Amino acid sequence: MYYGPHDSPGGISLAYADSPEGPWIEYEANPVINRNNPPHYSVSHVASAHPIWIEEENKLYMYFHGENNTTRLATSEDGIHFDYEKAVVTTADFDDVSETSYARVFKYTIPEKGNKYIMLLMGNNNGNRRIYLAWSNDGKEWETQRTPIISPIKTDNFDHKGNLSGAYYFPWEGRHYITVHAGDGHQYIVEVGENFDLAIHHGAFNKATGEDPDYGRVASRSFLQEGDTVYMYYEVGQRGSTKIALAKSVPPEELEKLKTVDINIQNTTLQKGTSTHLEMTATRKNGKPVDLNEVTINYFSSNPNIATVKDGNVQTLAEGTVEVWVEATLNDVTVASNKLILEVREGFVWNIVDESFRDFTKEWGITKGSRTSDATGEVTQGEGYVTIVETLNEGSSAFRYVTKNNFFVPQGAYTFEFRAKVNAQSTGNEVGVRVNGQLMSVFLTNDGETGSVQNKITNPTQTFRLDTTEYHVYRVVVNENSTFDLYVDGEYVWTGDSVVQSNGNLIKMGADTPATANMDVDYFKMNTGVLIPEVIVDIPYLRNLLAEYGSKENVQQPLTTQLGNHLKNAEYHYGNGRIPQAIQQMETFIRHLDNSGLSNLITGGAKEELAKNATKLIDTWNNE
Repeated sequence: MYYGPHDSPGGISLAYADSPEGPWIEYEANPVINRNNPPHYSVSHVASAHPIWIEEENKLYMYFHGENNTTRLATSEDGIHFDYEKAVVTTADFDDVSETSYARVFKYTIPEKGNKYIMLLMGNNNGNRRIYLAWSNDGKEWETQRTPIISPIKTDNFDHKGNLSGAYYFPWEGRHYITVHAGDGHQYIVEVGENFDLAIHHGAFNKATGEDPDYGRVASRSFLQEGDTVYMYYEVGQRGSTKIALAKSVPPEELEKLKTVDINIQNTTLQKGTSTHLEMTATRKNGKPVDLNEVTINYFSSNPNIATVKDGNVQTLAEGTVEVWVEATLNDVTVASNKLILEVREGFVWNIVDESFRDFTKEWGITKGSRTSDATGEVTQGEGYVTIVETLNEGSSAFRYVTKNNFFVPQGAYTFEFRAKVNAQSTGNEVGVRVNGQLMSVFLTNDGETGSVQNKITNPTQTFRLDTTEYHVYRVVVNENSTFDLYVDGEYVWTGDSVVQSNGNLIKMGADTPATANMDVDYFKMNTGVLIPEVIVDIPYLRNLLAEYGSKENVQQPLTTQLGNHLKNAEYHYGNGRIPQAIQQMETFIRHLDNSGLSNLITGGAKEELAKNATKLIDTWNNE
């Protein structure tokens, strides 16, 4: 196997194995082709090795590029020691291209041309990378088609993002295909016909998963057939941190076998003494789902004293952390599922998310824009809280979020709550939830002097002033009509509108574009349905309520002052431990409200609300 890192200093390297599946051993004297080969060339890198055995010469021909505007040829009799031959194609051989690289050479005669070998390569045409064709009778002297044979496209089903590369000829059952990788990170197959004059796009045949090991990109493949098995060696990972991966074909009967078993649960934080159903899916190697009635399932718990699993239900018994998983068997094939880490707590637990941020990395990820860096911001784990900082406040792609997208998606009304504070002057400390195409967000700001919570970064329609440098509890109650009510520390402050967004379901906390963030969040919770905050009634609460009614003249003088004096006396007695006397003052407070001679000084609504809360406070004190 020949390979080479694209980045400087490059170098074509060799690895060898006794089996197509390895293990592979790297040649100790790598690289076998260097980036410096005076007097022939001295370049920043050489890469994209493609070997082909030329029987007439009894030599291995090695094609590679370096720089990207030149494809070169070296030859070898032993596959280790190479002699440089020449540059075989350059940008001058094609119309309006700045790169001619990633060449692959195959033995094939195009009927209309009578050649012996074909070369497929990438040409960079004003930022759009296309596939070009050359042909030869000896592998050294090449004729070229100056225009591309395959160009990137966008359809309802896929989008090449303007780039195609890594072309590899793949004849199969009398038809002629070229495999490529595209700018969207996937690999595609295109039918070109025997004369390479067609471009029938059949779509993706190998899609990146976005997870380990490809992290959203699969590219640059080579195929090897041994017997009935076809092996594909290909590149995985984003540029600059790639690896070589192996895939292989399997017989039809193998495709019917059990491949994966996945379990999930609505919330990984559970209340002690409850039973919660596990969701489970199983998939065959051909991608088709398995009927769970056909599968034998065994359930496992790492600590049955904390939680047990039986018949698909998790029963919580004690506080603590526990792992649960299953093993499924279908036709003598047993597959273990993923493991769920569950936290069991006493008391009420929010049924979608109940995150205390002791370690955000277990359940959350970090999403950031391409223009951000370690120099502009960071996300750090504190003692029971997470800190999000982003200082870049210009242009696009300047966002940084802590995100979660693997959560139960509620239908209808739901509620989320978080506790946070702003650490420094910043404009866009956003906490938002996007569900079913509707985004509900609040933004915490601080200009160095005052703070606010608002529903937009710029031109907000709702704003509430407060000291955001202190911790506050923000509760957002999302209504079925996609409006949402904001409560701060249990107090209703405003109603806002959602924003339509077509992206996937997401919870995010951080800096939007363009905005800055510097905040601590020490918990985030989410629950189905409407959860109106329970108001804690005390003397300060009643005093604020009375002042609000007084400012609106719902309570007028002298009644306002008389009621205030009773609150002051009750607070004094309660503060000195004289609860009976404090209750007597509150009972006098209620009698003043009921005094018919003062009824013209108070509205019915204010009287009812003040009496209700005063009675609630008396009940609280009676129970102490």
